[in-house]
Amino acid sequence: MLHYNDDIIDDMNDRLNKRLNTMRTVGIVISIAMIICGILCLMFPTKTLSAIVIIGAIMLIVSGVYQIIDYVSLPSMLRFAGNMSCGIINVIIGLILLISPKQLTIHVLVYIFGFILLFYGINKLTFAHQLSYFNMYGYSWPVMTSIIMIIVALIFLISPMFVSIILSYILAIYLIVEGITQLVEVINMHDLVI
Repeated sequence: MLHYNDDIIDDMNDRLNKRLNTMRTVGIVISIAMIICGILCLMFPTKTLSAIVIIGAIMLIVSGVYQIIDYVSLPSMLRFAGNMSCGIINVIIGLILLISPKQLTIHVLVYIFGFILLFYGINKLTFAHQLSYFNMYGYSWPVMTSIIMIIVALIFLISPMFVSIILSYILAIYLIVEGITQLVEVINMHDLVI
């Protein structure tokens, strides 16, 4: 049987919690930025379609980088490969949206966001299952948002013409919902105790 020195365990606990606090701060900033961008998209839908694409692409990149950092900073037993996958996909799609011609981007954006929402919704549903498996409190919020994301993704993929007409509103709602979801998740994070 192995016995660990209490100082080593306390040091490891402190380092993990410092990282967690940094991730909380970054998560709060990203969440608030997403909510603000969503509100701006709702306020100026016709004038800012190209700006919405750029803002959405940048937010995808930032969110993807956050997800990758979050994955890497967690202890291996708490890592979930879906978070890393979502992060990489968000960064790649954000970069593609930034360099694509604007006429093409609007039409392709509907399908891209449909697949992102579908993948991200399934990932959140799996994450919620993982939270329930470990008997962690507060997994109903990720379940609810994942179901909404999957339904919206199916609408994107089934009816792309309708979605392209109301794209700015949908992007705004996505940014607001995802920003609120991340904000709730970050606020509900508790320090790790080893």
